[in-house]
Amino acid sequence: MTELNTPGLLSGLSLIIPAYNEEAAIGEIVSRAAAVLVDCAASWEIIVVSDCSSDSTAGVAAAAGARVIIHPTNKGYGNALKSGISNARYDTVAIIDADGSYPPEDLRILTPFAAHFDMVVGQRCGVHFSGGPFKRAGRWLQLFLVEFTTGTRVPDVNSGLRIFPRDIALNFFDTLCGGFSFTTSITLSMLMLGYTIKFVPVAYEARIGKSHVRYYRDTLRSLQIITHAILKYNPIKAFMTLSFVPLAVMALSGVLSLAALLFHLSAAAMWLGLVAVLCLLTALIIFALGLVATTFFVARPAHSLPDRRSR
Repeated sequence: MTELNTPGLLSGLSLIIPAYNEEAAIGEIVSRAAAVLVDCAASWEIIVVSDCSSDSTAGVAAAAGARVIIHPTNKGYGNALKSGISNARYDTVAIIDADGSYPPEDLRILTPFAAHFDMVVGQRCGVHFSGGPFKRAGRWLQLFLVEFTTGTRVPDVNSGLRIFPRDIALNFFDTLCGGFSFTTSITLSMLMLGYTIKFVPVAYEARIGKSHVRYYRDTLRSLQIITHAILKYNPIKAFMTLSFVPLAVMALSGVLSLAALLFHLSAAAMWLGLVAVLCLLTALIIFALGLVATTFFVARPAHSLPDRRSR
């Protein structure tokens, strides 16, 4: 922990760095972050959570000046962040990856917005962020579903560089993902409950060392998180989407029923008409269930939202 006599942009800031076998990069990241944080806050600390690393990640981080928390078993990216947030000394926390993909210097860009928004997210840019065709397709699908869920443009849902109040994150601990989808889940939760988020473009560079991300598994996990968020925060959208299926079948059955009448196929017209009626009833039932879920089971904010824009 470092304290300065001259005030910074924030009164206090805890920077949390989850790390799993990142000995090649963690020392440089901690040193660079320490040089940056003096411009961001009057008081600050750097917490490295070594998630059962089998290399010298913990020792290198401690030698560079970080406060180190060690997980005896590998608990995942999100749970490493939860450990850091739980042990943070300050009311405002920032997170950054340990692999060098996010330049710590970009914290200077994000910090001025932290007093006015509930969360500030570093929106990744650059050639290293684009990736291959599968990665781009998965990201497009993910963003489409997130924007459909929230009704808000979300340029980067799972950036690992962001600043937010510690108490907001603690309120979401029971529902935040313990894996790589932690950032996706906190973004969705905050947007759906009316918190304000500022997306600020930042550089995204090639990581140092070997990636621990499994794109197929983690993409499917992200889709699961998004589906859960729809059902928890805005179920009417999910039920309305489901109701479109029987409505489409109803429309097709109706057209075919009319065609059957034109060709004097009365029996076929009757059965097709019955199918259309049943589909209509099914759509109405699904929609009604959505209304019930929205009325009685939607998650609400635990308390009134603070107005950070007045700071």
